[in-house]
Amino acid sequence: MTSAIAYENPDHRMQSSDMLISKNHHIRQWLVIVGIVTIGLLLGVIFIHCILRLRRFYRLIELDEEKDSSACTQYENV
Repeated sequence: MTSAIAYENPDHRMQSSDMLISKNHHIRQWLVIVGIVTIGLLLGVIFIHCILRLRRFYRLIELDEEKDSSACTQYENV
């Protein structure tokens, strides 16, 4: 008897399926937003990591140049 009642009003079924589609669409929008934010944060972390590696690399080059220049002045004084 309940199945007969459910099939008597097809508009009611359409409304409930529209509500489910609307909820799924809303959830899908939030998942897309969360995904975009996550990708943005990961790219930011990778970018910061690369900048720190470059700074460390150039700092090592500067230290080597300072060492070489101080060694040259020591030999000139001898």
